[in-house]
Parts: sequence; C-alpha cells; structure tokens
Amino acid sequence: FTDAMFRTHLGSGPGPYQAQVFSSDASKAHFSAFARVHQSLCQYRTALVEEAHRSGLPLARHPMLEFPEDPEVSSLENQVMLGSEIMLAPVLSPGTTSLSVYLPEPSREGERWVRWPSLQTAVLEKGGGGILRVRARVGEPAVFFLSGFEQRYPDAYKSFAAEAARITERLGRGAFQCPRHVDTRVDFVQLLQMLSCTAVLAVLLHYCCATGARKK
Repeated sequence: FTDAMFRTHLGSGPGPYQAQVFSSDASKAHFSAFARVHQSLCQYRTALVEEAHRSGLPLARHPMLEFPEDPEVSSLENQVMLGSEIMLAPVLSPGTTSLSVYLPEPSREGERWVRWPSLQTAVLEKGGGGILRVRARVGEPAVFFLSGFEQRYPDAYKSFAAEAARITERLGRGAFQCPRHVDTRVDFVQLLQMLSCTAVLAVLLHYCCATGARKK
C-alpha cells in the first residue's frame, strides 16, 4: 500500500539497521505476498499517477486532503490514504493484535467502508463513519476501501479481491511471522552483486558526462 514504487529496502545499501528483502525467510515471504497486493492495484495506481500529473496531489496522502470538513481527521497521526478510495492504518509494533481506526463518513451518498482482506462492510454506530476497533497484526494491516471502488475500478477490484483471498489463507495458517531478530549481514556473493551494480552505474555516469562534455 505504498506509493507508486514498491521498494525492497529502506536505504541505499546494507547496514546494521537496514533490513533487506533477503534478510530472512520471513521477510522474503512477506515481501512476496505484498508485492502481489501492490501489483493488484495497478489500474488504480495508474489513475492516481495521472491525477498527480494533473494536480500535484500525492498518491499516498493524509486523510485531511480527502475529508477537510471532518474535524476529527486533522488529528490522525497513524493513518494514511492511498488516493481517495483506500484508508490504511499500518501495524507499527511487533505483538500488535488490534488497532483503533477512525473512518470518516464517505462523501458519496450510500457508500460504506469495506474491510480488506475480509471484504466485510464495516459496522459503525454513526452512519458511514466513526471509530472502529479492529484486529490488526503483522501481515494484516487495518485496510478499508470505499464500497464504490468495485464500480469505479473494476479491474483493480477483481485482482485486489483475489489477493485478499490469498492473504486470508496465509493468515489462517500463520504464514506471516515477525522475526525477533533480523540478520542484515550480507554474504560475499551479495556484496559482489551490489559492487557490480555500483560499478555499472559509475561507468554509465562517466559516459553520460563525457558525452555531454563533447557536445559542448
């Protein structure tokens, strides 16, 4: 549920505090599963990129940009929206089992928030909006999308729902684990691969600079 790109790591290289996608079997399994989820929203993200080009709005945004008239939204610190259709409250701490999520009342009449991956409509006391305590753990962030998403982005909804079934199955058999320790050491082969990429980039940069200098 990130922006346009799905990165394999947080930084530009290995280090004691920079976990890589290959750091453990758990991290590889987690990355693989959510890479599929990221790809399933291709149609939706394409529309968001086009919107960003036209208006400058970011793909991932604070809910206040979508619900400026809701006084409760401005104080939200741990929720983010992907475009105008998907609300996300990420799991930030190991051992988390539930989260409180604030869902603003949808601006379109008759629409409701739907939980992913269960695909069940959220039941709220105040019409279509309010605070909801939901189960959330590693591999199961608190994700909601608007019920009209299926009509507005049918291709994205179809693949998004298919991945919901896969994630539900993995959660059911406990496939997502949060390792107590992540070994971020890089073996010799991985180090050579990274050094090779760096060398190739350096050669390309030198070639571009030399070509530009000759043209001048």
